Amino acid sequence: MAQQQQQPLHQVTPLVPAPLLARKNGLKHIYFKLDALQPGGSFKVQKRGERVEELCAFIGAGGHHITKQLEAHPHLRIVVSSSGGNAGMAATVAGTALNLEVLVFVPSSTPLMMTTRLRAAGAQVIVAGTVWDEAHAAALLYVAERGADTAMIVHPFEGEALWEGHSSMVDEIADQLPTGVVPDAVICVVGGGGLLSGVVQGLERCYSGGNKKPTVVAVETEGAASLAAAFAAGRPVPLAGGITSIAKSLGAVQISSQPLVLRDRYGADKVRSHVVTDAQAVAAVVAFSDEFRILVEPSCGAGLALVYSQGELVKALPELGPDSVVVVVACGGGMVTLELIDTWRKMFGL
Repeated sequence: MAQQQQQPLHQVTPLVPAPLLARKNGLKHIYFKLDALQPGGSFKVQKRGERVEELCAFIGAGGHHITKQLEAHPHLRIVVSSSGGNAGMAATVAGTALNLEVLVFVPSSTPLMMTTRLRAAGAQVIVAGTVWDEAHAAALLYVAERGADTAMIVHPFEGEALWEGHSSMVDEIADQLPTGVVPDAVICVVGGGGLLSGVVQGLERCYSGGNKKPTVVAVETEGAASLAAAFAAGRPVPLAGGITSIAKSLGAVQISSQPLVLRDRYGADKVRSHVVTDAQAVAAVVAFSDEFRILVEPSCGAGLALVYSQGELVKALPELGPDSVVVVVACGGGMVTLELIDTWRKMFGL
């Protein structure tokens, strides 16, 4: 059985106010939850607790309790991920912390920068297929061939442990807000649906007994809007044209069914979909980096665009007013550099 280190990998990330931005949007307060500061660069590593084994119960890169797998299968030695983005990095961070071998299957569209970072973090990177679905199928086949006693797969956005892990972010937000303050809305991005599912579950747990139920706005970009397609159809459906957005971390051709289940439970008007353009996402990335000196990718910029792009917040949340409080999850991540931001700025004439 792999030796488990005792150092914590999860950080309780800051919740910082943005008073000038709040005034610009006509609100009382806007707060940013800076999960871009997590190890690995994104919200994808989440847990509640102080030890690595607890981290792996709630790792944002998968839906399995790795340490329980270790107890049930003492010869388990390989963690497999099918994400070349932030989820793959989170699986690498947690797997290597437990002295397990980490294999990350990625599609050929994965940027070289990200595969280089995965290898540097300790993962063996295997290119399989041209889209995520093909890479995931190859990862599943590898695990099946090796057997459950030897290898386990961690899913980028499915699984109860994953959703519970992401929900711990809401516990932190509730603790960090001033006493008695309940947010009117929480804004997050959505790709496969893991973060959104966790946020809704966390809000249910933290605010179920009060008079105010925060609204959740899940934001995605045109060309990656699988949640909007699912809400319109009433069920998860594949995007007809595939992923065409530059926000590759939002690139799930078909979203998980869990966000629809949670919307029915939490309230149809309390879980909303909102779509922005790539240009708006990039403009928000630039504005956020100027204000906070933190680099985030366009996938994160989609959520930031609601408060940085004039008029978007009113479209998504017309009921907000001068006493309203909004929390925006600044989720990451790994696929960004100054050079890339400059390229995106030129691409959209910013």
